[in-house]
Amino acid sequence: MKIYLIRHGETDWNLEQRFQGMADIPLNASGRQQAQWVAARFETISFHHIFSSDLSRAFETAQTIAQLSNITIQPHQALREIDVGDWQGYTWTEIQDKFPEHTTHRDPKSLDNASHHGESIRQFYLRVSLGMNEILNRIHDEDTVVVTHGGTIRMILCYLQKLPLEQRDQYKISNVGVFILERDACGEFHLLQSNDTRHVPQQRPALIGDDRNV
Repeated sequence: MKIYLIRHGETDWNLEQRFQGMADIPLNASGRQQAQWVAARFETISFHHIFSSDLSRAFETAQTIAQLSNITIQPHQALREIDVGDWQGYTWTEIQDKFPEHTTHRDPKSLDNASHHGESIRQFYLRVSLGMNEILNRIHDEDTVVVTHGGTIRMILCYLQKLPLEQRDQYKISNVGVFILERDACGEFHLLQSNDTRHVPQQRPALIGDDRNV
């Protein structure tokens, strides 16, 4: 069984490097083009299910893929991005100016810090892992596409590969980047491809942003 993890296409807040979190920010024109590119790639890949975050930037990306595959999207709230609380809509520079109490003494390695009135990393991981466990129980070992967010992909990669959360930042995750995991006969997941963007034309590198601004 293979799990295909896909990050949503670009939004204006991605371009402006604003924390999106659970804000329902739509794809911009570039993001819709990226969705077309990744959909064209999956037109030749066989899969049985497609799950998506219910936030529009992910769901619209999933819709573009689903239109070519004739598979019904199954939205799942557990696949949403981390709740960034007070930081939503701000850049990191603005956050440092507006909420110095959140950042001055903040331990970046802390898994339990929720001083910004959003989710801690540990709370986020628990939500996503419970959701993925539910999805795995529903798909009966059939190849599945999951369209979601950069932070959520980090949590899924840690969960499926049984990695400590401290290793979550080792992955670069671009808009419409694809991760492929395969489960072996012993039930263990192995990462086959990481942040694959071969479907994006090489002359358009500016359209591939990373997920440091969630």
